Amino acid sequence: PRSTLFPYTTLFRSKKAIENIYDPIEGGFFRYAETDDWDIPHYEKMAGLNAGTVLLLYKVNEENPNPKFIEVAQQSIHYLSNTLYDEETGSFLSFQAADTSYYFLNENRRKNVKPPLVISKVFTDHLAVTLTYFLDVLDYSKDNNLENKVIHSLDFLSGMILNNKRIYHFYTIKEKDRKSTRLNSSHSEI
Repeated sequence: PRSTLFPYTTLFRSKKAIENIYDPIEGGFFRYAETDDWDIPHYEKMAGLNAGTVLLLYKVNEENPNPKFIEVAQQSIHYLSNTLYDEETGSFLSFQAADTSYYFLNENRRKNVKPPLVISKVFTDHLAVTLTYFLDVLDYSKDNNLENKVIHSLDFLSGMILNNKRIYHFYTIKEKDRKSTRLNSSHSEI
């Protein structure tokens, strides 16, 4: 309903919010703003938060159509699919570390430096949240690439649960595992 979307609509209609917590170069939203005026973001990018924000952008666009919402949503999907998705394990990872100095660089300068570290762990709760949002996003975006990655991530998660006969808090993807099977990861039991 319109009344439940109103606070979010106001937020996302604000040019300042999209400009200051969104990465216009690589796509994706930063975790939160560290100041009340939205001028300083916390530069960590979380998969679940981004997937939820993409869904929110599509929903807000239904109420208040704006091509910028769709553009930012699609760029964020691209970021998630290319940066926070691990092809070898077949799953979305949970987050990319914050790196203040990197995000101050322009596009050309970023090409010459190493990007912030993507943490090689799949946190099951974060993955579940990410996939829940993406299942709804697929109603708006007919992105076959995203759909395939969601299916592979569901397969990864269910495989980990079925093979271990329990749910772990996280799975660490080791370098040697990337070259062999994706199911030989260290973990923490819930």
